Amino acid sequence: MIDRQPVETLIIDPNSEDVRLLLDALEDETNANTVSTAASGAEALEFVRQCDSDPDRSRPNLVVLDIDLPEMDWRTLLEKFDADPGWTGVPVVVFTAVDERKSIAQSYANHANAYVRKPDDRDRFVDVVRTLGKFWFDVAWVPPRDEPNDKR
Repeated sequence: MIDRQPVETLIIDPNSEDVRLLLDALEDETNANTVSTAASGAEALEFVRQCDSDPDRSRPNLVVLDIDLPEMDWRTLLEKFDADPGWTGVPVVVFTAVDERKSIAQSYANHANAYVRKPDDRDRFVDVVRTLGKFWFDVAWVPPRDEPNDKR
């Protein structure tokens, strides 16, 4: 039986208030797990490049993505992730205030694993984030970082 590894999460969201709420809501979950943030697609790609060049840093094995990004279209970012073998199997949760059918369909077409609407109400927002945290940190198993293509 394999041991459960900590989850290295990358939150990509330009809204600093939403990021703060996300981090606050995940506080109990981040004791054993690491959460990093990026405010744009370009910043997220730079973060990944730094992980690749520094053996002491791990690439994220879970991404939470808002699709309302500056500098780079979110679909382009997902395409870059999809083209990089290091992202094979890494779950992407789209967590956004956008509720257009086209965006939902495009998210799944670009291999997102879930599309979750950000609630407008602060308490409901926190509840949704805690539910996501429980699922991804306690229930689901994300791909191991040391063997990204392990088929066992």
